[in-house]
Amino acid sequence: MTHRILKTSIAALFTVALFAPATLVFAASGDQVDGTATISLTQDQTALTLNAVPTFSFADTPVTASTPVTIAGVGALNVTDARGTSDSSWTVSAHSSIFSTSDASLTFTPTAFTMGVNGGTCIAASAFSNITAADILNGDTIWTGTDAPGTSTSGATTSSLTIPTLQTSGNYSSTITYSINAGITAP
Repeated sequence: MTHRILKTSIAALFTVALFAPATLVFAASGDQVDGTATISLTQDQTALTLNAVPTFSFADTPVTASTPVTIAGVGALNVTDARGTSDSSWTVSAHSSIFSTSDASLTFTPTAFTMGVNGGTCIAASAFSNITAADILNGDTIWTGTDAPGTSTSGATTSSLTIPTLQTSGNYSSTITYSINAGITAP
């Protein structure tokens, strides 16, 4: 008896669940009835990518304590925006670590470490920032693109470094971490 009631209940629930989403409509011959279709679309955030970044080598440049040294970057920033949205703007920022020797026995934090990016190019008509001295010790914005769908490449990049006084001689390096985000963040 219990099995028979359970089977009947399951069959009744299945029948209701199968036909519940449909709207019953009665139309006479020749009448038209409208239905609806809905969809929810989400933006693919992986469609905004930072493909290339410049490097900076102060190795062959004499550096004097407390005197800024400015050099040109090697390579350019390159961004692909395939989000397909009406707002195809983005912001690239950079943050530098402290400088250290390969064995990390010697370190220093620069007095100043800035980066400049001169505009850029894109297939679409776009507006790019010309940021001349973004503070990359603090993770500032270094480049922005407005209405920049497709692939964009920055113009020339520069970096200026000022080291504090009384630094021990050695070969030092720093890691610059670049980030890209949708939308414009003021420099």
